[in-house]
This record gives sequence, C-alpha cells and structure tokens, in this order.
Amino acid sequence: MNIVIIKRLIAIFKRITRSHKKDYEKRYFDTLKNLQDLKFALDESNLVQIVDKHANILYANDKFCRLSEYSFQELEGKNMRMLNSNFHSTEFFKDLWTTVTQGRVWSGEMRNKTKTGKYFWVNTTIVPFLDKDKKPFQYIVIRNDITKSKENEKKLEYLSNVDGLTALYNRRYFDSMLDYYWETLSQKQNSLSVILFDVDYFKCFNDTYGHILGDQCLIDISHQVKDCLSLYEAVCARYGGEEFAIILPEKDLHEAYLLAEKIRLRVEQLNIPHELSIKSKWVTLSLGVASIIPNQVMKPKELLKSADRALYQAKDNGRNTVALNDEKLFCLH
Repeated sequence: MNIVIIKRLIAIFKRITRSHKKDYEKRYFDTLKNLQDLKFALDESNLVQIVDKHANILYANDKFCRLSEYSFQELEGKNMRMLNSNFHSTEFFKDLWTTVTQGRVWSGEMRNKTKTGKYFWVNTTIVPFLDKDKKPFQYIVIRNDITKSKENEKKLEYLSNVDGLTALYNRRYFDSMLDYYWETLSQKQNSLSVILFDVDYFKCFNDTYGHILGDQCLIDISHQVKDCLSLYEAVCARYGGEEFAIILPEKDLHEAYLLAEKIRLRVEQLNIPHELSIKSKWVTLSLGVASIIPNQVMKPKELLKSADRALYQAKDNGRNTVALNDEKLFCLH
C-alpha cells in the first residue's frame, strides 16, 4: 500500500480516536455530574443510609446523623439495631427482611431511638442493590422525618378519646378498652373489675351553686381519682354527666373495693360544700364494684350492668358508700 495513503489513514484514525475519546470522556463526566447532582438532591431532601447485607452501616448522610444524634464515626460499621426503639414486633422486622432479601423494595413507618434515648418516626424505603446473580449485597435506606406529624396524629387521637371538662377518657374510649381487656383477660383467665360511681345529689348541687361550680366540682373529683389511679394500670372515664367509670385489669373484687373506698374517702376529704345534700354537708360519692374472670360466653356489658346494680345498691344503702355486686357469678373471693 502506498506509504502516503497509510499515513493519511493513520491520521484519520487518530482524529477519530481523539473524537471518540473526547465523546466518551464527556459522557463519563456528564454521568458523574448527574450522579453527584442526584446524591446532593437526595442528601438535601432525605435521611440516607447505605448498609451491607447484614444491616451494618456503611454510609449515613449529615441529615440522618443530626436526627439520630450520632456522628458518622459512631455509626460506621455498627448494625442498624442500635437505633431500635423496641416499639415494633418481631413479625414487623421479619416481614421487612423477608421482603428486601428477596430483592424487593420495602416501605413503611418506623420508630427509632436517638443517642440520648429520644424517639423519632421516619417514613422508610429500603431499596436492595443486586449483584450479577440478582442477590442483594447492599441496601440504600431512604427516610423522611415524620415525627411531628405522628405527634400531631397522637394528639388528635388523644383529644378524640378525652372528655373536654375533666381530661378523663370519654365513654367511647372506655367501651373500646373494656372490649380489649375482656378479650385479653379471657385468654389469660385473669380478673377484670369495674367501678362505677357518681356524685350524690349532684343535680341539687348544680341548682344550688350553679353550673360553673358544678363543673369545678367534677374537675376536682377527677384530679383525686387520677391521683388514686397513678400506680395502677387503669382506664378512668367520665361516663355520663356526673357518672364515672373505671376499668381495673387483673384486679379482683377485693382489690377493686379497696380502691373504690380510697376514692370515696379522698373526695369526701376535699370538703366541697354541699349544704342541701340529704347525706352530708360535703360532696360525697356512691360507688358500685363488680368483678369477673372474662369468658367467651358472656359480654363486657354484663360486667357493666353488674357494677351498675351495685351502684344502685350503694344509693339504697344511704349513699356515700361502696357496694359490691353480690351475685355469685361476679364474686371472686
């Protein structure tokens, strides 16, 4: 081949090679810049972690470090379990890991714990990185802080379940919790007790002192009740105008009676004037107590009816007293 032609071909090849090289370099740097831009956008808008297949932390961005109160040096190499708040069940994490180890994306809400023991909620998406055999070798964990919205949600739920005057629970919440404890304790075969009580001659009190002092009377009583219940797992509700109800899980008739008597004395000792009361010159309570080991044959409302009968018995006995339902079905001692 003519040497001149060869030289020309070599020159053309070099120009093409330089052109392709520049094109490849441009594509490489454009791709790199796009990845850097994506990382910047992700880091600025989300809490990001990268973990290995054993959930050991390889990377955590600044936003996550600030929220968790850990530095990256404290997180690096540690297992994600260090953030566990013990809120979620074993089944929750089993479902999570079953999903991601199969190469699928998992999404859900999760409560974590900071370095100083505070709780925070995050909306979490876990995306597997797959190897050539389509097996996960790393995971990117993308989170959004939803702590405030969860707190607002909890406040709204609380407000929907609470009586506006006394700050005790309302009747709807009481009934739902009675159903819950009935089901739970029927499985455990343990006692469930209820106390119903109301203010003696409260209509007369309102007529004498007015509704403002009537409301204050109910508020003062609720404070005493809450103080008496502070050491118990209990649900206390304003069940009607001046009627109150208490659920006492895992307490028998005798234990419930002692608590009811304590409440009666505490309210009497407030010395709230009630000059036209037939029973006393102070505000007093009548209380009815019933108890049972729940079962699947009966219904929770039957326990309430039993406590209500005891309450009326207390009124028949002269008021300012505690009465127990004397039906053998409900007596546990």
